[in-house]
Amino acid sequence: MSHCKSLLIIQGIISGLTSIMLLIVMNPNQWQSFMLAQVFVWISLLTLTFSVYLFFLKKNIALLTCLIVFKWPILIYMAYRLTQSLELDSLAFSVGFIPLLLSGLVWSYFQSE
Repeated sequence: MSHCKSLLIIQGIISGLTSIMLLIVMNPNQWQSFMLAQVFVWISLLTLTFSVYLFFLKKNIALLTCLIVFKWPILIYMAYRLTQSLELDSLAFSVGFIPLLLSGLVWSYFQSE
């Protein structure tokens, strides 16, 4: 569980810094799109943490399988509907997933030491 905590801490730091930096650069509609993508990233990370908890601590394989199978279609459908209905900026929404990639790189660098 300490690996999940370190990933969540690194993700929080990187997403907080990028949110502050992009608040200065982007207009309000773009920044809201970016923050909505960040919400999806955090939902994904929290369900990943919950999946690890279910698998290693509770050994609840059936619920873990349902979570893995249905998480991505539900998140993708939600993102599709929200980008249609709220008229979000799709480029800023896509940029919202970059901190996840950066935090993965930073986390793997610290794990290799």
